[in-house]
Amino acid sequence: MNVGSLEKVFKAIQSKKISPPCIPETILSKITKQILLGLAYLHKEKHQIHRDIKPANILINADGIVKLTDFGISRTLEKSQAHTFVGSRIYMSPERITGKKYSYPSDIWSVGLVIYELATGTQPYGGGNDFLSQITKIVEDPEPKLDENIFSKELCDFIEKTIKKEEEKRANIDELLKHPFILNHEKDEDNISKWLENLFEYKYSKINN
Repeated sequence: MNVGSLEKVFKAIQSKKISPPCIPETILSKITKQILLGLAYLHKEKHQIHRDIKPANILINADGIVKLTDFGISRTLEKSQAHTFVGSRIYMSPERITGKKYSYPSDIWSVGLVIYELATGTQPYGGGNDFLSQITKIVEDPEPKLDENIFSKELCDFIEKTIKKEEEKRANIDELLKHPFILNHEKDEDNISKWLENLFEYKYSKINN
């Protein structure tokens, strides 16, 4: 995965002082689909929760292929729920923050926050290291929403369906893979590989060369 993490990509965008510092929706849609496919495999085939989905744990290569990484704290589910408090707290779902039992929807919340951050250039629960204020915001503040005057209604709805306080109200992976934000961009000519070349202003070596 020779480009590195989405965190590295995000920092490259910030360094160019693009306003707002974000990934274009057409590219973001293609990245999101691959994240969801990876998560679908983890949940359905391995019966595991990742528990630490964040930009630093999502890798991308010069061919535009995206993969989840860092399964050091992933957990195979027993009786469909877990309750261990591990992972990066600013991406944790409310049920995890409050110590409740949790399941696959906790990863969906984290994916929603990652896509929100990559779309807007901000992490709604980041900023500062005050643990108490961060967990209070996650548990008590309204769910973050995208500005419909800036972003497409499809992306706004996608985010709304992933970042729900009540885990039973979050969309599942199958529903998200069929969401218009994903389907509407599948035939777009925008290419992740070309976009990365423009961003970093040089060509990465292709994987097969």
